[in-house]
Amino acid sequence: MDPSCKVDKRVSDQLPREIQERRKKLIPYMLQARREDKRSSLMYDRLLINNQSYTADNPPPGPVPEMPPRQPRNPSQNQRRPQRANHRRLQETAPSGLK
Repeated sequence: MDPSCKVDKRVSDQLPREIQERRKKLIPYMLQARREDKRSSLMYDRLLINNQSYTADNPPPGPVPEMPPRQPRNPSQNQRRPQRANHRRLQETAPSGLK
């Protein structure tokens, strides 16, 4: 990947809007289950928690968990990598046993 490229890239499923809305309703339950060290995953529009299947119409029992606040992005993740010239300079200053 070109380090000068500053575009944020993601890979995700191309699902119909209706399915995306169903999944969005199940995500808080999935995150809650993971915080409780339970196995959980979303498969299409179904939530699996410890091999038990749930849907948006039939969610897990209990109140809807609150979504955790989003963490701010780390600005250092968006910075460019050092150029090769810097890498060579670091190699030149490294002890002889590490080159």
